[in-house]
Amino acid sequence: MSRTFFPFFILLVSLSGCKSHESAQNGKDGNMGMELILSGDYSGFEDERLLVINNKVQWEEFFGKINRTRKPGLTVPEIDFKKNTIIIRLKGETTNNEPDVILGKVSSEVLVLKRTKNLTKGKSSAVMTPFFVYTISKTDKRIKIQ
Repeated sequence: MSRTFFPFFILLVSLSGCKSHESAQNGKDGNMGMELILSGDYSGFEDERLLVINNKVQWEEFFGKINRTRKPGLTVPEIDFKKNTIIIRLKGETTNNEPDVILGKVSSEVLVLKRTKNLTKGKSSAVMTPFFVYTISKTDKRIKIQ
C-alpha cells in the first residue's frame, strides 16, 4: 500500500516547490510580479546594463537598436504603458544566455532585482549579447540590480 502512495508524495513535493519560485518572482509583498515576455541572444548592446522603459517612444527606440541587423526584425510587442513598466536586462558580451535576475526587495522607494547564479555551464563558446524583457505593474520607484 505504501508503494502506491510514494509516487503521489513525490508529485506533491515537487509541485509545492514550484509555488516558492512563484512567490520569489512576485517579491515579498506578492503584488508586483515580474514576467519575462521576450528574450534573445543578440541585442546589439555590448555593455551590461539595466533599462527601464515607461513610454512607447523609448520602447520603439530599443527595438530599433535590436532590429538594426535583423531581417526580418522582431515584432514590437504591444504594451499598455498606463498599466505596465518594462525592465530590460542586457547582459553585455557573454557566453551565457540564461536569465539571471529575479524580483527581490520592494520598498516604498526602491525595487531591487537580485542576481541569481546560473549553475549550468554555457553550451556554446559563441559570444552573445543577450537581452531579457520583463513587465511589471506600473511604478515610479527607482529600480536597481543588487
